[in-house]
Amino acid sequence: MENGNKGMKGNKGNKGYELAPCVVKFSINVDQFSKRLSTSVQNAVTSFCHVSKLEKEFSFFIPPIFQCINQDAISQDSQQVASLKSELEDWVSDFYGSFIKPAYGERVVNHAVSYVLRLCPSYPIHSEKFRVLSHCFIISTILDDWLDDTKSKSGWTDDDDKNELDLKKIKYFDMVREAVVEAFKYEDSDGIDLHDLETHAINMEMIKDQPFLFVIADSAKEIFKFAKTANPNLSNGKFLKLLKIEFVRCFESLGWTFVKSREGGLDDYCVDTFRYFRTLEAGLPIYMNVIKMLENIELPQFVRIHPVFTKWHEIADKFVGILNDLLGLQKQLLYGEEDGTVFFKVRKGLSLNDAIDDEIKVLEELVKDYIKLRKFVLTKFPDCKELPLYVEFVEGWLFGSLYTFKDSKQYGMQDQIRVENCEITRTTM
Repeated sequence: MENGNKGMKGNKGNKGYELAPCVVKFSINVDQFSKRLSTSVQNAVTSFCHVSKLEKEFSFFIPPIFQCINQDAISQDSQQVASLKSELEDWVSDFYGSFIKPAYGERVVNHAVSYVLRLCPSYPIHSEKFRVLSHCFIISTILDDWLDDTKSKSGWTDDDDKNELDLKKIKYFDMVREAVVEAFKYEDSDGIDLHDLETHAINMEMIKDQPFLFVIADSAKEIFKFAKTANPNLSNGKFLKLLKIEFVRCFESLGWTFVKSREGGLDDYCVDTFRYFRTLEAGLPIYMNVIKMLENIELPQFVRIHPVFTKWHEIADKFVGILNDLLGLQKQLLYGEEDGTVFFKVRKGLSLNDAIDDEIKVLEELVKDYIKLRKFVLTKFPDCKELPLYVEFVEGWLFGSLYTFKDSKQYGMQDQIRVENCEITRTTM
């Protein structure tokens, strides 16, 4: 299954590289929320005495490849998608069946497929590339939910005491840090053997205490297997070299934020500092490293270190975090997750309404800068033939995820988001 996307080079509409303006409209139901939320956040939610829903909108853009795609034609109900989801559910059951409920496994697969369908519309459903990304999203979702302590969703832990479990997780962060340092102590990544890493992991104390963490590490090997099929030139060393830096950055950021939030010191920092860590945790850099493996993209160093390129990429990374905090707010309310910037601002004293509006203002200001920086990036390096493809995949996440928030059962936003094309016609979601 493909959507006919031929990328920027094949898109003759809108001058090939130009973005089209759009407006994203969404609503948040505030009449139901988890009691796990802090008192200050619960008070902010219940302050809407006579309002059950907040209606919001923000200006965004449609990338070239999505301007010729009928989003309504992309469905998880097709026979091909259903077949793949069944295979992935079996895979989750094989690896995680002793830790998680079948219903949760189905939801995780739905979540992963929702992402890949929308972010990479050019990937055939049963391709190795589609499968690699599906596994990446499955594993990251399971680990993310475990960190959020969502026993009610998954049922994979017997720990009933949340505080006790949090103390264990803090300990695990320290242990994983030591393991990562040991595993990647050699600069020559080609000297790293995946089997040696697995043997080392089995003997770690936290694996014996929480064996599902070993299952995560073991299942992650599937990513390399399918990536190797998609790109036969991919070696163990290149695979690990591409992932290790961004993995460590994301992991260390998650650990720092987790510890600070549990210690009660996170709110002592300013919004910019909080957003810095929130952006590192958003996942776009890791995703793009996987894409680089699958697509054999090697951007020259003079491009990667150029200040305009790095600023453009920084804004793209911020978009992922902000969109997750705005369009993922319903999920955060329902599951009592307060790790987003909106609730951070609420704890700082803003009303929920003002905190949302403030994030929208930040987003729209960044959109203006993004458009200008993007134009520079795409015209400054005409000899870098891989750059347009790289930008295409970055923007695949930025725009495609708007629909993922609607598609995935994880977010509970099925009828609460729509995208309106400012130039042509309205596209409902």
